Amino acid sequence: MIKLLGVLFVTVGCGMCGWYFSDRFLGRVHLLEEWQQLIQYLYGEIEYSECDIYEILCKLSERCRYSRNFWLSTAKDIEKHNGLTFSEIWKSHISEIELWNFLKDDEREIIESLGDNIGSLDRETQLHTLKIFQNRLSFNLSKAKEEYAVQARLSHVICITVGIFISVLLI
Repeated sequence: MIKLLGVLFVTVGCGMCGWYFSDRFLGRVHLLEEWQQLIQYLYGEIEYSECDIYEILCKLSERCRYSRNFWLSTAKDIEKHNGLTFSEIWKSHISEIELWNFLKDDEREIIESLGDNIGSLDRETQLHTLKIFQNRLSFNLSKAKEEYAVQARLSHVICITVGIFISVLLI
């Protein structure tokens, strides 16, 4: 009876590891979806509103889940007028994005380089640049969704298989 209970715990524990690993892939998808929506909102604010960048960043912080701290701290630093450029402020706070480590290098580069192109160019160039970033993120999001479908199932199967293998070794 105790061995059966141990086998059950090992198998369930390994299965939970599979859920954890698949959640990392899902977190990446959610973060990319959020940034795609935020870029679209940023595009609309730059094109149609007369707000300054501080007000836009505060509005963005209200609309997001994973990047809220990033937008708020970036807005606060802009309000302080501490002599840094927008790009420097952006890069200093980029690590505050939840699930930042779940992104791949090219996705991180897209988000980091977005800060180089906001606030330093004329309105039309910013809008054009945002469209380019939107397209790049859209492509990466579709790849991330495909990878999630494959990797989530694979991580579940592998972890449960490992749990069963360990259980067989223990018996």
